[in-house]
Amino acid sequence: MRISNYLAWDNLAITTGTFATDPIDLSQYFGCAIQLVWSGNAAGNFTVEVSSDHQSPTNWDFLDGSTVGAGGVSGSNTYNIYNPMYNFARIKFVGTSGASTVSATVNKKGF
Repeated sequence: MRISNYLAWDNLAITTGTFATDPIDLSQYFGCAIQLVWSGNAAGNFTVEVSSDHQSPTNWDFLDGSTVGAGGVSGSNTYNIYNPMYNFARIKFVGTSGASTVSATVNKKGF
């Protein structure tokens, strides 16, 4: 089994505005878990966006049901993506107030 595990964000400072991970290539994987851990008082929403673009993703769509709120307190969340039929995913954060740091660990599995 092929496993890929890496940090997409390593204590990234987030505030108001929009932040997104680099594209996570899922084209050769049957599953992916992305664990977010944030500390501080940022308020905003984390979401997963996906793309079926062939090589360099430029068209991103919101993955239904993926919104997780950071309500001004520290927290964590894990997304599990099973059998993706799209080529890429990314985590997006839209901050409305406050400041935090966030780490995003990506664990992909394939054959």
